[in-house]
Amino acid sequence: ESEDGDDLDFFKPVGGQGKSTAAPETDDCSKGKITLEEDSWKDSNDFESIRNRFVTGDWDAGNERGELRPQDESDSDSELYGDFEDLESGEKFKAEDESKEDESELAIKKAAKKAAFDEDYDASGSKVDGTDPAQEEKDPASYFDMIKQDMNEEYARARAELDTMDPQMRVAMEGYRPGSYVRLRFSGMPYELVKNFDPTSPLLVGGLLNNEHSVGLMRFRLKRHRWHRKILKNKDPLIFSIGWRRFQSIPVYNLQDVGGRYRMIKYTPEHMHCLATVYGPLAPLNTGLVAFQTLDSSQATWRISATGTVLDFDHSSKIMKKLKIVGTPLKVNRNTAFIEGMFNSDLEVAKFEGAGIKTVSGIRGTIKKAAKMPGKKGVARCTFEDKILYKDIVFTRSWVQVEVPKFYNQIGEKLLTTSSSAAAVNAAKDKSTFIPLKAFDGRKEGFVFKTGNLGLGYYLDDSQKSENGAPDGAQVPIMKTVAQLRRESNMGAPVNRDSLYLPIERVKRVFNPLQVPQKLQASLPYSSKPKLEKKRKRKSLDARRAVVPSSDEKKAYTLMQQLQTIRNDKAAKKKAKRAEALERAAKRKPKEEAWREELQKAERKKRYILQGQAAKRDQKRMSRG
Repeated sequence: ESEDGDDLDFFKPVGGQGKSTAAPETDDCSKGKITLEEDSWKDSNDFESIRNRFVTGDWDAGNERGELRPQDESDSDSELYGDFEDLESGEKFKAEDESKEDESELAIKKAAKKAAFDEDYDASGSKVDGTDPAQEEKDPASYFDMIKQDMNEEYARARAELDTMDPQMRVAMEGYRPGSYVRLRFSGMPYELVKNFDPTSPLLVGGLLNNEHSVGLMRFRLKRHRWHRKILKNKDPLIFSIGWRRFQSIPVYNLQDVGGRYRMIKYTPEHMHCLATVYGPLAPLNTGLVAFQTLDSSQATWRISATGTVLDFDHSSKIMKKLKIVGTPLKVNRNTAFIEGMFNSDLEVAKFEGAGIKTVSGIRGTIKKAAKMPGKKGVARCTFEDKILYKDIVFTRSWVQVEVPKFYNQIGEKLLTTSSSAAAVNAAKDKSTFIPLKAFDGRKEGFVFKTGNLGLGYYLDDSQKSENGAPDGAQVPIMKTVAQLRRESNMGAPVNRDSLYLPIERVKRVFNPLQVPQKLQASLPYSSKPKLEKKRKRKSLDARRAVVPSSDEKKAYTLMQQLQTIRNDKAAKKKAKRAEALERAAKRKPKEEAWREELQKAERKKRYILQGQAAKRDQKRMSRG
């Protein structure tokens, strides 16, 4: 009981133990009290004795001192792993001497444990953690795990079944596995490919889907590459690289309007995508493509012209472009006019019945129907809002369908040859083009180390490219742009004088004066009647009549002239005095402005001083308060 009581007292919490009543400055009671003597730190030897116990000390000296210190027997593990006797059964156990165990046996044990772990890991598919793998397979965590488990089981059954077959049967069932060497047999191979085959150039072999064997119209989403120097012109040939294929075709650029119409554009837009309709071998949707204008690898600038993707194969959509048809009046009858030059036949006029037309001066009209004129075809009878003139130009805006050129040129540079085999042998016989060596002896400028017609050695590098990007002597037949043909022929672009931007010089149009009939003038009120008299061709009777003044009238006329002369003389003197006064005022003005500026400056200075003093007083008052 006393022992039990002691145990209870040992685990009994002391009252008030959770509350700390000691001051925060008191020492920790769990550690021994450390007392330092002030005189003990005055000796330099004491500092040197503990210097190596810090980071800045000599650690090697500390390690040597630890090795020289004698080991305590109590520190050994002999009490834990030594001989012991079981007191209940009386059986005695002796400690195993680990030093006697051979290292090879430990390696064998490690290898056996690793093999067992690998076997368990491969069998269960996960690390062995004490759970039952079979139970985990029976209870998948999610639907995805269940589907994955079913697929793995099906794959395992198929693999086990294929392992039991002979190799020929397995190849017939499964096909050639990755990494196997196969022999391919092609039918319908061009003769030029076999004749001009270069074993140093690799060939990529791929397959095509059933829909990729047909040729038709494709619509791309295209964008000019930002590093390409110029924008792309409509119907300029481009070389497209799509998947396995590389071909040249003529694209038609267009944009989709709000109403769904595909409108042709002359050039690719800046910094945005456009649509391009191309005739060529069909490629799967969302396939990326790269476009080039030339295959010349020696081109100094960026070669990639555009990039894009395949959108669809819609052959029913039509590409339209704006068309402005222009004509001139043949006969004008008030608001009706007969227009010629717009159409070539009555059938074309019938197609445009009801279409809106307009003159350059802004008079709107409508095409009614074809008119029969002797000796002329395509004359249309049109009505307008107002009477038009014979010199007016009539035009109409319409849309016309653009046909996509069905041009498709497959790029087959593998069918071309660089030079004949005899020429290659003769060139290799020359010492300057072949250096025989049994092993690679470093890089040599202008040579390639390979096995050729004369054996192993350095051959002259003949990988120089021609203008079209093919090796020397091989010309890839590709279509050139109109600009390239003009540059080669030193021809400039044709100039249409009607398309030049020249300053417009229009003759001022003079309209005839308004003619109001005499009957209409008689019925109009006086305020509406014309007040301007007509210019007389002959002078009136009063103007033509001679006036002979009398003597009194002559004296009065002479007096009036004298008075007018005196008045004019006084006005000239007054004007001269006024000019002199203005000149004197202009001379005084700079002096007055300078004096006024100095006065205003002095007044501003006084005002600023008073404001500064008031601000200081307010600041002192604020600091006191």
